[in-house]
Order: sequence, then structure tokens, then C-alpha cells
Amino acid sequence: MASAIASRLGKAVRSEDGETAAGVLRIFSRPLVASAPSERLAAAGAAGPGALEAAVKSGIRDVSWGQLLARVCVAAQAWAEGRAGDALEAQLAALKLATEVTEEAETNWTVPVLQVVASDAFAVAVACFRGEAEFAEETRAERSAVLEQLAQSLRFAFATTAAHRLAGLDRSLSKKHGTLAIGLLMLRTYTLLGNIRVCVTMVRSIEGPGSLPLSSFPKHQLVPYKYFRGRIAVFQGDLVTARQSLEFALANTPATARFHRNRCRIMAVLVPVMLHFGRVASPGALAKFGLQHYGPLLDAFVAGHLGRFHAAIDANRAILVRTGVFVTLERLGQAVLRNLVARALPLAGGKSVVDLSIVRAALAHVGAASSQDAAECALAGLIRRGFIKGYISHSHGKMVVATKSSALPRTAFNGSH
Repeated sequence: MASAIASRLGKAVRSEDGETAAGVLRIFSRPLVASAPSERLAAAGAAGPGALEAAVKSGIRDVSWGQLLARVCVAAQAWAEGRAGDALEAQLAALKLATEVTEEAETNWTVPVLQVVASDAFAVAVACFRGEAEFAEETRAERSAVLEQLAQSLRFAFATTAAHRLAGLDRSLSKKHGTLAIGLLMLRTYTLLGNIRVCVTMVRSIEGPGSLPLSSFPKHQLVPYKYFRGRIAVFQGDLVTARQSLEFALANTPATARFHRNRCRIMAVLVPVMLHFGRVASPGALAKFGLQHYGPLLDAFVAGHLGRFHAAIDANRAILVRTGVFVTLERLGQAVLRNLVARALPLAGGKSVVDLSIVRAALAHVGAASSQDAAECALAGLIRRGFIKGYISHSHGKMVVATKSSALPRTAFNGSH
């Protein structure tokens, strides 16, 4: 068994067949979930690292590939025996070796190997983080240290692909084609750690000067990247980019049972983002994607009831924080008031001069303002933000608005507030 696997890897390396080599070194099934390890690798691992290294060395001059195969097999064997810590240690050692052979290669033929070994390292590390095997009794801080270990190894792998210079080679041979796959693993890792600020830095590295255009990457990498890009943009307050990224991810995620969970995750972020553009998801859409907790919040938004809106946010604070949309919903206060004013203005009979007592009564009804000064302050904020076209006459207690059709321009919903 050991010699057969080593022989296959040796042949792939000699012919610079990265896809076949990656297939030999793959431990876990896809998607990236720590499931049953490959029986053939586990069996090969039982032969011992020395036998594997010798078997590969007999067909390849570079001993690194023999060591790489040995480490991967040891990881598979350890995982099969429930020794998650040993599996992680071996797989991280394999990732270091895969990074080294990728750095030494002149072209990008080893990139598939690096991606597979890194993916399996991520799978093992996440399993440990979630309390598999001996990690079940560890504290969260101790389990988080596992992800920090992984992140350090991934940084070296990412730098190896990102730093490659073409030096006259065909662009298709660039190792930079591996940056997005490794970058995605880093984004996932830092998201689990709750370190979004590092994710912002990662985005700059992936999209910065000297990087390949995103269109160069396969869609199965680009779609999840756009999801993370949207979440990071929400954190940065860049809701235009957030909308564009999340809509791309949703449009390119198949509407099938297999990908339904991914679509739900995208919609969980996109629904709050779209409120900043005046777009409200239907009750049917909320039910379809399991987002019924947004129902009371959206009803309050449409009604312009600020009190109920904030109550709905507080009632779902934990899930909104976990989704990363708590702050962006908190920023919608003035948009909610805009909707309230839109419901109150018809009481003025369509006139351009509106008695402030009408608006004040509406604001007081939803607990937004109780005094004349507070009402004027709230309206001044709406006017400044462009939600209302008009001005306030304090001495006359009136508000003069533009014609009925343009007093409340929808263009104010542009995601910039």
C-alpha cells in the first residue's frame, strides 16, 4: 500500500501533475468538513514515515515530497484513531512542507497541492476548535490557540503565492492563482476567531496592487470570497460594496437544496443591508431563508415605529451580533423616522406647509420625541441627511417641504448613512 501510493505521487511529481499529486495527498472529503479520513492514507500511515519517505525518495530526487506524504499519512492515521492533536500537528507540518515545495517550484504546478494540504489543515484545526476528541475538555481560549497556529501557517502559504513574480512567464503559470483559495481559508479562520480587522487587511492583500483580477479565479472560490467581502464591507460601513458583493454571491449560488444553507447565510446579511437602500424583504422571503426573526424589525421599519424597531433589535441582539449586522441596523434610526414622517405628511392634506404639531404628534406616538425642540432636532437631522426636502421655520412652528412627489426622495436611501 505504502509503495503504491508513493509511486503514484512520484510519477505525478516527475510529470509536474499538480492535480494528481493533490489527489494523492487529500485526506478529507469535500466540502471542507472533517469527515472520514481516506482509508488508503490511514493504512499507508501505519507503514511508518520512514518507509514512505524511502519509497518516494526512490523515484524523486527531492526528499521533501517523501516527507510531505509521510506527514499527511501520519495525520490521517492519527485522526482515524481519535488523536486530533497529533493529526493537527502532522498536518501543519505537511502544510509547511507544501509551502516549501511551492516556493521552490518555478511555476504554479504545485499550487493545487498547497491548496489541498491547507484545506485539510483547516478542517482538522476547525474540528479541534469545535471540541473534537481530546479538545472537548479544553477552554475556548485554549481551542482558539489552535486556530492561531493554523493562521500562522496559512500566512506563510499565502505569502508564498502572493509574492511570486512572473519574470516573463505566461500569466497562467503564476502562483498568484493560489492566493484566493489560501486567502479564503485565512478569512474563515479569522472570522472564527472574531478578528475582523485582520480580515480587512487580508482583503487589501487579495485585491491590492500586483494581485490578479478577481475574474481570474474560479467561481467556486470567487462566490464565497464575495460573501466574506460583503460581511467585511458591512463592518467597514461601506454598504454599497456590501450590497454589490452579497448580491453577486447570492446570484451565483445555485438555488438547490445542497446550497440552501449558503443562500440563507448570504440573505442574513443582505436583508439588513438592503434596508439602507429602502428595500424591504417580503415575509415569504424571510420564511424561505429561515429569517423570521427579522419580521418584527422590518414591520417596525416600514411603520416608522422607532420604539418597536429598537425593541426588535434588542430581542435578537445575540443573533444579530453573531451575523455581524447589529451596528448597521442600529444606524437605521433616521431611516425609520423618515418612514414615519412619510406616513404623517398626508395628514397635512398634501400642502407644502406642514404644521409641526402633526409631525410632533407622530414622533411622540412612537416615543421618538416629546417636545417641540426635540421634534425640530429630529426633522433637522432628516433634512440634513437628504431624507426630507424642505426647511423648518422655528418662529412659525411650520415645516416647508417640496412638492408631494419629491418631499421624501428615495435617492436618500443610498447606503451611505
